[in-house]
Amino acid sequence: MARGQRREYMQEYDSLIDNDPYFQRRLEEKAKEAAANSVAKEAERLAKALKVAEEKAAKALKEVEEMKLALEHKVRVLQELAVEAVQDRFPLLAEYARKQVLFVKQPEELRRLVRQIYKAPDEATARWLLGTFSD
Repeated sequence: MARGQRREYMQEYDSLIDNDPYFQRRLEEKAKEAAANSVAKEAERLAKALKVAEEKAAKALKEVEEMKLALEHKVRVLQELAVEAVQDRFPLLAEYARKQVLFVKQPEELRRLVRQIYKAPDEATARWLLGTFSD
């Protein structure tokens, strides 16, 4: 059989297959299976990506919580330091200082308060400082 005849024969064979309902149904089924597999694979890929994103978010949240706890601890230590500074310099203001420093939540503000309490020339200035920082 020559090449040209073989090609014609294959084209006729293809047209018979293309028009056969059985083969049409099989092709549709295969196409649906391929589409379903593609969708399933994409869903699996997205599920994995979502899991990774959730794990990263959980890790980030845990880190934020740890940082928050560390900051709260730092603030408590600095509040205690501020009260001790007042008690060292102006014992009569210690209780007032204990109440006032609870309002100061910024570590740098508390450090500055401690420095200024140690530099305060008198009790009135220290009382004013405590009132100013707690606003």
